[in-house]
Amino acid sequence: NGDISFYNTAGTSQALFWDASAESLGIGTTSPDNPLHISASTEPYIRIENTDTTLTEGQIVGGLIFEQNDSTGGGTGITGRIQMRSADRPDNSSYFGNVADMDFLVSGSSDGVASNNATKTAMTIRAGTGNVGIGTASPNVSLEVAGSVRIDNGASFTAYEVYRDNILYGSVGGGSNQFTLQASNSKSINLFDDSGVGLTVLDGGNVGIGCTPSHKLQIDSN
Repeated sequence: NGDISFYNTAGTSQALFWDASAESLGIGTTSPDNPLHISASTEPYIRIENTDTTLTEGQIVGGLIFEQNDSTGGGTGITGRIQMRSADRPDNSSYFGNVADMDFLVSGSSDGVASNNATKTAMTIRAGTGNVGIGTASPNVSLEVAGSVRIDNGASFTAYEVYRDNILYGSVGGGSNQFTLQASNSKSINLFDDSGVGLTVLDGGNVGIGCTPSHKLQIDSN
């Protein structure tokens, strides 16, 4: 039937099995469910090894490539990559060839077509620190985003909690730069402490401290 089996040295179990009808390869299984199916009771890893002993900074150590072949409207090509990239050390920025960051790449074309062959690095995980960068390959904090961020869970009210550390909401430079807090859809801006008392800016501009303002500026002296 075209199936091929490779047995272990004892000849008692099939270590590698080619299922001709499914055109699938099984390692540790004779019933592969995918083109490559690996089955093991402990540590079923896939190892990708780079044997270059003189890596250069920025060199790709290894990775996975996702490709598609729908030729409609530029759809043929590499749609994504996950790769390890030789990088400098996070503790002193020196390069010795012993560090690699992880990159996630997608199409860099404005229309997202596969023919771009995934040239845009969407996210980087830095070695050593584990810092995640979105839009930047050199994140200096746990999560660094180069660009705009929107948080929305679709609910009518969303609470986001931060413990222990302070938040730097904005670091504003000179010129026309500004730091803006803006409420959309005729909503208010509230800055409250645990008691629920604080500062309120209503839609329309009235500002209240310790109260809901009915004037441009209203302060509850209590």
